[in-house]
Amino acid sequence: MMSWPPQEQNYKPDPAILERHATEILENLQRRTMKLVNLPVPHILVCIQGKWPSSLFYFVSQLRTPGLPNSPVVILHPNFPSESDWGNVGFFDDVYFVKGSPSLGLDLLRAGVIQAEKVVILTQGVQLEQSIGEHADDQDRSAPSQTFTLDVNNVFIAATVERLLRHETAKDRVIVELQQETEIQYLQPRLLFDRRIFDSEMYLRNRSATFQFAPPYIGGKAFCPAALGVLLYATFFNRQTVAIVDQLISGGQVLEYDEETNEERASDTIIRDLGQIPVPKSFVGFTFSELFIGMLRDHGALALGLYRITGLKHDGLGFVYTNPLPTEVVEATDLVYILH
Repeated sequence: MMSWPPQEQNYKPDPAILERHATEILENLQRRTMKLVNLPVPHILVCIQGKWPSSLFYFVSQLRTPGLPNSPVVILHPNFPSESDWGNVGFFDDVYFVKGSPSLGLDLLRAGVIQAEKVVILTQGVQLEQSIGEHADDQDRSAPSQTFTLDVNNVFIAATVERLLRHETAKDRVIVELQQETEIQYLQPRLLFDRRIFDSEMYLRNRSATFQFAPPYIGGKAFCPAALGVLLYATFFNRQTVAIVDQLISGGQVLEYDEETNEERASDTIIRDLGQIPVPKSFVGFTFSELFIGMLRDHGALALGLYRITGLKHDGLGFVYTNPLPTEVVEATDLVYILH
C-alpha cells in the first residue's frame, strides 16, 4: 500500500504516497503520453475540457474489472496532469494521455476519435457552498455560472465529435456528462415535448422532469450525477438501497444483512453482475414475462429491462426500456439487461 504503482489497485492511492513518489509518477506520465494515438485495438477516449476530475480513479477502475474486456483508455486534456492527478490513474494498464483540447477537431483526431469504440465527455462538478448574506464571496456567486459554462463546453464538444464521426456512426458511441439536467435538451437528437401532455403532478418534485423523456437521456447518451442522488432517496425506506446501487454499478460480492448482529457482511457465495446480452433466439416473438421466467429458470439470470432500437428497419433512436409490460413482445434486435 506504500508503493507506487500500488500492488492493490482497488483502492485510491493516499495523497501522501503520491507526493512521495512524484518522480516515478511523472516518468510514467512521460512514457504514457502520446502525440498521435495508433493503438492495435479500439480504445475509450475520455475528453476533459475543464479541471481534472477528482473521481477519475473510480471511472478508470471500473474499466479494469477482471473478467471483462479491458479496452485501452486515452485521456485528452488541454494541460498535463499533476503528479497527484496522474498518480490516481497512471498505474492502470493501457492508460494513455494526449495533450490537447477536446473542442478542437484536430486534437480529437490526434487522440483517435475515429478509432475509438466509445467517446466519454466528462465534466468537473462545482461545489456549491452555502454562503449567507455578506459572507458570500464572488466565487460562491459564480458557481452556477461555472456549471453552466462546463455544460455548454461539453455540448459543444459532443457536437464536434459527432461531426467528425458523422451522425449515424456516432449515436451509440458518445456519452456526455452534464451538471444540469435541463441542458440535456441541447444534445442531438433533439425532440421537444409539449408540457401539457404530461401529468402535472410529476412537476411537484422536479419542474424540469421532461428531460427524462429527451432522446439523449432515454438512449443513455447523456448522464447527470444528480440521477444517482434520486436513486439514493430510497435509502430512507430501504437500507439495502446503497448495496443495490453499488451492485448495479460495480458488481461483485453481495452484501448480506445479519439481523442478529445488525451488521452487513460480504457473501462469499453470492456474486452478482449487471450485463447486457442479445435476446436468446428461443425467446424472440415471446412476451417479456415469458423471457423473464425463462431466463430465471434456465440461466439463473434476472431480466431487468431492454435496450430497443426504434424507427424504420431499426436504424433510429435507441432507448433503455426499464420494467417492460409483461405483455410486451420481445424483438430480435432487442438487448436484455440481466443481473446474473
